[in-house]
Amino acid sequence: MKIKKAPTISLQKAEQHDLDGIIRLSQEIFNDDYEVAKSIITRTLEANNRVQYVAKLEGKRIGIGSVSVENNEASIFGVGVSPKYQGKGFGRELIMLIIEELKRKGIENITIEVDSLNERAFKLYKGCGFQVEASFHYFRKSVR
Repeated sequence: MKIKKAPTISLQKAEQHDLDGIIRLSQEIFNDDYEVAKSIITRTLEANNRVQYVAKLEGKRIGIGSVSVENNEASIFGVGVSPKYQGKGFGRELIMLIIEELKRKGIENITIEVDSLNERAFKLYKGCGFQVEASFHYFRKSVR
């Protein structure tokens, strides 16, 4: 009996020509409106100290993650997998691929941002070896 190996994702650095696809994926993952997603992704693509990554499965974009680097320390943020592909281990694989890429670049300290109310992501990040170092509460008020 032949055991079928689960498909794995590839990690690619996003390019400007990926912008529209990444915006749509970001909207799908984070429920952002188009302009918010466009602003976040564009700022990441244009910054000298940030990298926007795309996770692909068999050529199809299924996830994204961003990294900001300063003084040999990296912060991972904006990590997400399309709802259609959640619960299959791709989020963990995406984070681990980003960590491997950062290690190759000589980065020794890595932080990751997570909403502490997002229990699923919180558990995932802890499972990837991250430990809670600081906790912040953010408050928002709409002024429309």
